[in-house]
Amino acid sequence: MIILKKLHLINFLSHKDTELDFEPNSKILIDGHSGSGKSAIVEGLVWSLYGRGRADNRSLIRRGEKSAKVEIILEKKALNEDVVYRFKIERSITASGKHSLKISEAKAPNTDFRQPFIYKPSAVNGVKEIQDMIEKDLLKSSYTLFVNSIVYPQESVDSFVHQTAKKRKDIILEIVNASQYDDFYIQARDKLREINEAGAKAEVAMTTLGNIVEQDEDSVKDIVKIRADEKKDKMILMTYVNSIKEAQSEIRDIEIKVLDYKGKEAALANLQNHMVALAKSKGTAEATLSFMNLPENVDSEKKQVAVLRSKQSEALAWSESMHELLQTKPVDLLFDKDISDLNNRIIILMKGKGEFCPEIQKECVIYSDNKRQQMTDAEQRLAQKTKEKEEYLTKMVEFEAKLNALGEKPTFSMSELEHLEKKIADFDILNVEKTKLTTQISSFQGEIDVVKKDVGKKQDELDGLVFPKGELETLRRNLAEMEVEEAATRDRYSELQRKLIIATEAKKRLTENKKKIAELKKEFDSLREDAEGMAMLKEAFSPNGIKAIIIDMVIPRLEDKINKILGQLSDFSVQLDTQKSGLSGDTTIEGLFITIYNEQGESFDYNNYSGGEKLKITVAISEALSELQATGFRVLDELFIGLDEDSTESFVKILGELQSRFSQFLCISHLPNIKDLFENKITAVKNNGITNIIT
Repeated sequence: MIILKKLHLINFLSHKDTELDFEPNSKILIDGHSGSGKSAIVEGLVWSLYGRGRADNRSLIRRGEKSAKVEIILEKKALNEDVVYRFKIERSITASGKHSLKISEAKAPNTDFRQPFIYKPSAVNGVKEIQDMIEKDLLKSSYTLFVNSIVYPQESVDSFVHQTAKKRKDIILEIVNASQYDDFYIQARDKLREINEAGAKAEVAMTTLGNIVEQDEDSVKDIVKIRADEKKDKMILMTYVNSIKEAQSEIRDIEIKVLDYKGKEAALANLQNHMVALAKSKGTAEATLSFMNLPENVDSEKKQVAVLRSKQSEALAWSESMHELLQTKPVDLLFDKDISDLNNRIIILMKGKGEFCPEIQKECVIYSDNKRQQMTDAEQRLAQKTKEKEEYLTKMVEFEAKLNALGEKPTFSMSELEHLEKKIADFDILNVEKTKLTTQISSFQGEIDVVKKDVGKKQDELDGLVFPKGELETLRRNLAEMEVEEAATRDRYSELQRKLIIATEAKKRLTENKKKIAELKKEFDSLREDAEGMAMLKEAFSPNGIKAIIIDMVIPRLEDKINKILGQLSDFSVQLDTQKSGLSGDTTIEGLFITIYNEQGESFDYNNYSGGEKLKITVAISEALSELQATGFRVLDELFIGLDEDSTESFVKILGELQSRFSQFLCISHLPNIKDLFENKITAVKNNGITNIIT
């Protein structure tokens, strides 16, 4: 059973730092003026567990702060274990809307209260995953069920009576943990599908194997004849193989003789061709030698070449000297033009026609100083240019003297030099070629003599051989005919071997496949029986099965509890139904429908009753639902506002019974007769917008 251990509010609504500790078997009244922050404690408890509250998450942050956080510790003692488990849940929200949720766990022996609880992070991560763990594994309660049976917040819009008929039915099913039957239904449905698929596979396998068995039986019935034909063709094939080998051997022997004859014949032809080629080469060399006409000597030409080369050297030396002299020639910088331009400029300035005012087109007095300055500059530049010209003329006189001293360029005939050198080179080449040709002619004659002897020997060898042309053709024709017959026999033998292998394998498969078919038939029958049973199990876990039975059992019990509590508060009664007719009368609507009867036995809708009457009905349903829960704590926040004095007195008795059913009871109320039920009280006091708790 789950009980409360600690609640810690940090910057949550009006609470800056509020920490409440809870002990087992404790009944606590939270007192305080309106707006002091009492309901914020209940809202913090619900928000820490479900992340839901009356306001938007960001509105839960205390004014002026950037984030809010609520920490709650729940304690649970495991059945049949001397171990106590604690779960610390921490939920926070920032002003930017970032939401975080953490859960950690600890355990300690139940017999040793001094043993510290050391919290370790849960293996579950992620806000959604942790929320699922809190609802499904820890509290075993959705938010709607929680605020209708465990904690009743002030002005709850999620009250049981405000839910749809379907949602009310789902809440009842959740209380009795009927969701497990949905899981069983899914498991049964999936298992049935799995069984049907396996059965279908077995049926297909049986059909496939049956077809294979029929084919194998057709193959096996001819196995004796196939084996006899295969043996016969094997003997014929071996005969052909041996005959072909003998013919091939005989042909190879003859082909070797033919190759030897043709080889010697080709060698003879090569020698004869070589001898003809040698004779032709010798004749060509002799003809070339006879046409060569060499001068007796070229000594006079060589002496002329020496003289011409000496003159060539003198001409090259003169060209180099001339090139060096030209590098020293003074450069004419157009001195005469510059001097003429400057003289003209001075004359213009002297005549007073040089400087004019651009506006009046006359000589301007303002420019007189400028004119004198220009005159001075022109005279200085004229003197400088005259001096530079005199220097230039002096250097030119020196240059021309050196040019005259160098004299005229020596001359020689380059074409004559090249002609004489070519004539000498041609003589040397022809002389070498003549010697070479004389040597070749002698060599060719020696080779011709040797080849003549070899030709005679090869001719004698060839005359001693016989060429077996006709015999070879006959043998080849007979071999081709045998190879055709051998190939046909081999194809027929291969086909018989293939058929024999197929038949042999089919014979082996027949026994195995018949056995497999029997096993598949047995498996198929078993799967069919399993499918029938699983279909029944699936139907049992369907909405019309066990869940419907449970609803039919729980609804009367719940109705009795509601009417027992409601009977202490009023003369009304409640009737619960799981079906009602549709508007057309032809359909049936499933859900949980609430019909309320007044003291005259008249039935009216919930919304037709007054606020006080609605509250009595809501209180009765909420407390009846709480009796079906296994949680060890109960929280009520101003549940009794709107009850008249008599109804309040009646509810005081009911509240006394509630306190005895829960280990922990937390109540907020302004009513004196409700407050008197609690010995343990804490007071919420708000100062400067911050709630403090006084114990």
